[in-house]
Amino acid sequence: MSTTAEHPSPRKAEEPLSEEGLRHFLNAVYRWRESAHGPGQLCSRSRVLFVCLLIRFGGLRLGEALAFDDREDLLAEASRIRVRGKWARELPLPRSGMKKLLELAEAPSLARERGTICRLDQGYVRRIFDQRAQDAAFTFPMNPSMLRHYREGELLRSGVPRPVVERFLGRQGKAPAEQDMAVLEEAFRRWERERHTGMYNSFPGRVESVEQGSFSSRIRLSTEGGPELRVHCSNRTVARLGLHEGLEVNAGLRMLDLRFASGRERGNVFCGQVLTIFPGDDEVKVTFGLPGGVFLRSIFDRAEFEARGLKSGDSASLFASEESFMLSLRS
Repeated sequence: MSTTAEHPSPRKAEEPLSEEGLRHFLNAVYRWRESAHGPGQLCSRSRVLFVCLLIRFGGLRLGEALAFDDREDLLAEASRIRVRGKWARELPLPRSGMKKLLELAEAPSLARERGTICRLDQGYVRRIFDQRAQDAAFTFPMNPSMLRHYREGELLRSGVPRPVVERFLGRQGKAPAEQDMAVLEEAFRRWERERHTGMYNSFPGRVESVEQGSFSSRIRLSTEGGPELRVHCSNRTVARLGLHEGLEVNAGLRMLDLRFASGRERGNVFCGQVLTIFPGDDEVKVTFGLPGGVFLRSIFDRAEFEARGLKSGDSASLFASEESFMLSLRS
């Protein structure tokens, strides 16, 4: 007689967390919190969510997160947190991450827990993480270190140098220096700009010239430490943004609008280095690093990309048409 029902198949060993997996897991934690019955349960579940977001955005070890003092260690104005313990350090956070933490800390349900929100039992937190992973239909166990590892990969994919990431995570025996902070804060600004606009390639630039025709205009932009851009847009866009020489703008470019250069293009050719390659079933997402600290991401057909034989560290040239860019004013 079959015993499958009484003895289900064991879950797989721990796997790296994907972007989609992270989203499903966090959604499961939020749904769990929102389904709380009564103020006591809402308080308890909100505390776990706070620890979860602290690890997700700060890359903290679980012990570091549980030692966090939400009264003293949230440096809201600077959008930084203070990490206590053996690897004490101060870390920048994305503004959106700091906002989520502050909203939770200042919620009425946690009013009596201020200063001790994170004082939870490690075993309890680990158990809740794994239960929420099951809610998200994970086929492998989930533990807090997976959020920390995801944060590490996320920073590297954003182009943050490995030594800076190591210091961010408290691995090199010294806290991030101010120059590290500047690199991280710029990466977070770029990440939030990408999330806000839906564009994964954004060039802060300055208008150098506007050549206006009967119905459209050609714009030449200089960028901060990056390539010169040529943009072709409607006269309506020029009027709406008030484009003129010297104006500071952002030029956004969708991942799907980047393609490999053929060598025949006359402008908007970006020569860089392959940094990361993330394959899907039929497509790959690739991050390129350009001179001047500019990073581009693009999506390619997997067969086409593999036919080029490119790997991390290789050089490549990309191209975007003048019509691909979307302009916006810099705030």
